[in-house]
Amino acid sequence: KKDAERKAEEYLAKLKAEAEVRENAIIAGYDPDASSVLFGEGIEEWFFKIKKLECKKLSTFDRYEIMLRKQVLECGLCKTCTLCNSKIRDVSRSMIKNCVLKMEKSPVKTAGNIDSFLTITKLYFEYLLDEEIVSGINPCRKLKAIRAPEIEQNREEKYIDRELREKMKNVLNSESEVVRIALFLDFNSGLRQGELCGLEWDKDVIWDSGLMVRQTVSYTRVFDEETREHHMELLLQAPKGNRSRFVALPSYVWPIL
Repeated sequence: KKDAERKAEEYLAKLKAEAEVRENAIIAGYDPDASSVLFGEGIEEWFFKIKKLECKKLSTFDRYEIMLRKQVLECGLCKTCTLCNSKIRDVSRSMIKNCVLKMEKSPVKTAGNIDSFLTITKLYFEYLLDEEIVSGINPCRKLKAIRAPEIEQNREEKYIDRELREKMKNVLNSESEVVRIALFLDFNSGLRQGELCGLEWDKDVIWDSGLMVRQTVSYTRVFDEETREHHMELLLQAPKGNRSRFVALPSYVWPIL
């Protein structure tokens, strides 16, 4: 029952957020009646006026911005991109499939690049369909990268060799107390690097029990919409999945802490 109530609350919150996004889009002056706009112009306008408002984290927005720019707007496989220079109402499944086939044949495009292209294009068409700018079904449905994965030959087992073990010992013996405790704590908790750096003594350390992971520190790329350039910032954000979690620690950790 609690799980069902939680999911119901999340769904209602999502509906409310979508309504706010639409309202903000109208305030921003975005015209949803634009099926005659070129696809390249339309998807860029949608991204910076609509999708940006839905991204809760700067890192999420940055990841999507790279998908849009590298795999759609600046794909670089055609002298004149048929997709980007077509009107939104004229974009067909075969046109998108042709883009996928060109990426499949290109030695500089990976399966991940193709997935990124399809992800951002599919999201845009979901928006167009929801707002009734176009009708029918999403032309990206069931499309995916079909490039065969490379089979790794003579795969060797990976292990921590003697040299690396000695380096780890040297670090633990010679670095500052903060570094020693951080590494020791990480070995015994399995926390991500950003989660470890985001811990606070008075809020997250539950003595003789474990750790509460509430936030993560990340050194991430941030996109400046005015200059259309990136810069690096140190950010304090919610952990992966936007949920805190408890991590138990073994008893021999507490005397050291």
